Amino acid sequence: MQQRDHDVPAYIETLARTAAVAAALRAEIPASEQGRSLTEAAESAMRTAGLYRITTPLGRGGYESGPRTLTASVTALAHAYPSAGWVAAVYLMHTWIAGMFPEQGQAEIFADGPDVRIAGGLAPQGVAVPVEGGWRVNGRWQFGSGVTHADWYVAGASLTTSTRERPRQVHVFVPRREITIEDTWYTMGLRGTGSHDVSLKDVFVPAHRAMSSGALFRGEGEFARRQRTNFYLLPVTSSLALILAAVMHGMARRALELFTEQMKPSTLRYTGDSRAEKVEVQMRLAEADAEIDAAGLIVRDVVERFEALMTKGENAGVALRARTKWQAAYATQLCRRAAERLFAGAGARATMDSSELQRVYRDINQGAHHATIDPDGAAQIHGRVCLGMPPGSYLI
Repeated sequence: MQQRDHDVPAYIETLARTAAVAAALRAEIPASEQGRSLTEAAESAMRTAGLYRITTPLGRGGYESGPRTLTASVTALAHAYPSAGWVAAVYLMHTWIAGMFPEQGQAEIFADGPDVRIAGGLAPQGVAVPVEGGWRVNGRWQFGSGVTHADWYVAGASLTTSTRERPRQVHVFVPRREITIEDTWYTMGLRGTGSHDVSLKDVFVPAHRAMSSGALFRGEGEFARRQRTNFYLLPVTSSLALILAAVMHGMARRALELFTEQMKPSTLRYTGDSRAEKVEVQMRLAEADAEIDAAGLIVRDVVERFEALMTKGENAGVALRARTKWQAAYATQLCRRAAERLFAGAGARATMDSSELQRVYRDINQGAHHATIDPDGAAQIHGRVCLGMPPGSYLI
């Protein structure tokens, strides 16, 4: 048993807290969609429930709960409101990454408490130049989900020169006051995530708020082992893919519920026949249900593999990282296919802007385009590794 100096909710209690905020999130959907960002009320509901502490280190006042609680929570939040589940997943992922950084950096990031909100762009879309005491960073990053409410921003950057002493890429943490938010989030789906572009212009980042991307992404950083559990030894890219697949699973479950609710009382306009009695409706529902169940089982399988790693205190090898990334990408595609099948059979009313099924359908398709769960790239990586080849240029 890990020594804890504050109360940490059990798995069931955390899920109860998650369920308790569902009504608050749903009430804020219209305003969040219109404003293209979660409302203050929606974001505050998740924060005050303590949900952002799931991935905060125990030593920083958090719960350090592990992948089971993390995935179950974001699935439930996405079921209530996909954009809220997506933003929570991003915040939780980046807070978890912060737990791998040097102690001085963690002290700054968690200085105001364990409920920190961290947006980010993990892809190396900027440039870092080494200077005395740290780095000078410039660039523009896309898809900064939740940045409008964020306290910090984590960014990936490439180095102009690379040597044995210097990594090719670094990830840096920057306080909100030093970033510029570009109003770019006009999209098909996940409109409430506020995933605007972010610019950094000649921002100095001290060395204690920077880390080699290679060590970070493999879960091999020195400070990851200093936390009280082995949660921070898990691989970053595969874990992000897992979390996003869990979000997609929550969305798809909601799509299935909406389709079922719509079909039960529905009749065909020209004949008056019950749509629920139609074999094609029954088959669409059954196939979609199986696909969504399969996606959930895949997510659970990855969680179990990661928890086994934590028990052993081991880092994931290339084969496991490739496999889990592909599993997450495939689970996402199962959710997307199920949503496509349901939406196609839902009739013309589902196309109206007033239809929740239409919004969830758009959200699922938007989320499925995230680069981390790209099925083509993930399949190639897994296939290459299975055939005894290196994974290629993809970062896993």
